[in-house]
Amino acid sequence: MLKSLSGRLLILTTIFVMLAEVLIFVPSIARFREEYMMNRLERAQIASLTLLASDMIDPELEAELLRTAQVFNVVLRRDRIRQLALSSPMSQTIKETYDLRDASAWVLIRDAFHQLAEGCGRAYAELRACPRGCATNHFTFCWCDRGARGRRSFDEA
Repeated sequence: MLKSLSGRLLILTTIFVMLAEVLIFVPSIARFREEYMMNRLERAQIASLTLLASDMIDPELEAELLRTAQVFNVVLRRDRIRQLALSSPMSQTIKETYDLRDASAWVLIRDAFHQLAEGCGRAYAELRACPRGCATNHFTFCWCDRGARGRRSFDEA
């Protein structure tokens, strides 16, 4: 079959189709992961806005805001001053740090494949990013990154 023209054409077509799928699939994984983390950032930002409206909030409200945003803590940096906006106890140390402020496409692809290789059940990750439309402020938050296969409720983490 490989010696005939149709066999060689079939092999060549298969190789190019697989190459095209890889060239489409890899950036889409990285983009999906970036959007996932930016959505987490936006939820953390909304949760921290409550603290900016009022200096002191009830600990029960703080716990509910963190549970709703699915993060363990939120650090707000404005004008070179870091402020712990919301926090809760963490039972483990931070295992990974992602900085999305100046992340290139290659960094996003590498991080996405690193997450795929690690699998589910990784402990905690920290994200540093600037919300959309923001020039000088940025947020840092920590969350439990369970992955799709090891999905559990946030309360169990």
